[in-house]
Amino acid sequence: MTTQPRNERLEDALVRDPEISEQLLRWYDQTARDLPWRKSSDPYAIWVSEIMLQQTRVETVRPYYTRFLERFPDVFALASAEEEDVLSLWSGLGYYSRARNLRRGAGVVAETHDGRFPRSRSEALAIPGIGPYTSAAILSIAYELPFAVVDGNVARVLARVCRLDVPLQRKASFLEAQAEALLSKERPGDHNQAMMELGATVCVPRDPRCDLCPIGEHCQAHVDGVVDAYPSPPPRKETVALELVLFLVVDRAVGATERLLLERGNWPLIRHLWIPPIVESAGGPPDSSDAGQQGWANAWNRWTRHRAKGLEVGGWSHLGSIRHSITHHRIRFQVVEGTLQSAPSDLWATRDDLTVATERAREELGRSSLLTKALALRDRVKGRKQLEFPI
Repeated sequence: MTTQPRNERLEDALVRDPEISEQLLRWYDQTARDLPWRKSSDPYAIWVSEIMLQQTRVETVRPYYTRFLERFPDVFALASAEEEDVLSLWSGLGYYSRARNLRRGAGVVAETHDGRFPRSRSEALAIPGIGPYTSAAILSIAYELPFAVVDGNVARVLARVCRLDVPLQRKASFLEAQAEALLSKERPGDHNQAMMELGATVCVPRDPRCDLCPIGEHCQAHVDGVVDAYPSPPPRKETVALELVLFLVVDRAVGATERLLLERGNWPLIRHLWIPPIVESAGGPPDSSDAGQQGWANAWNRWTRHRAKGLEVGGWSHLGSIRHSITHHRIRFQVVEGTLQSAPSDLWATRDDLTVATERAREELGRSSLLTKALALRDRVKGRKQLEFPI
């Protein structure tokens, strides 16, 4: 018995119908949303938009995109910028590693490619923060090179068109091959944007608008009346519950201006952002008794042993709790406020991962949403008891 090679079986399974691309492009020409990054063929501007749009809604990205390009209009401006300036302008978009990699990538393009984004796929993939999807998007939209994109929206469209019966993560190679098989060689950039547009506006995860779909007659799931069953859901990650303590340590030593102690890069789930000190909770109910005060002091001492010996804090006050989610982690933070009483005289001059920042300085550093919640809790409970801050 002769077994057909895997690559041949894959080729045989692919849908190859030029009408799909033709109908898709006609629809896109008539209905495409007016988005600022679609008005440019500059690979740098397209690059910025693609990085911002990763795991972020279009309407959220719009104002950030405009401000970012006004501040950093080209690769050289971004490459020469301070990281803190880039993160500050990115503040609120989340997933800050995107901003750091974008700046690093700009440095590579400026130094290695004289400021021009490369046309080679292999050279594009060598740039920090650029993966298969981003490289295909930039090269096809900016240079009309025939590379097909597969993001979440495109994968969902293909899963329904082809009736893929397994989670998409297990069909990555097939999805890439199928996207290439349908790609318009004459207008690859517009084809890619049309596929993404279709997934974002019509072939949506729930209640897809199949009556508006330009390729519905070619969609196997639609023809068979089982669109809602596709794509197959991925295996669910088990939720991890954590109990932590967050310290709002206030320094009032300089005049009447309040400064807040912040650290960067120490907590595994929030890297590179400036956040208040955090330690694991020792357990037990929070209270304002002497024992409770000693409990918070002990938790603080655990932090100082590992991070900064000699930071003396007193006047602990338990403000309540906030809840925060990061990936599949569900976290409850007990928020405790204290006053900085003493610190080593050379601490702020010798450590670049610890600082005491005024409110204005915190905005320039780029405030994390966790810090925003903690400060909102403090504002709510100031002068009155409240142990839970509803999120």
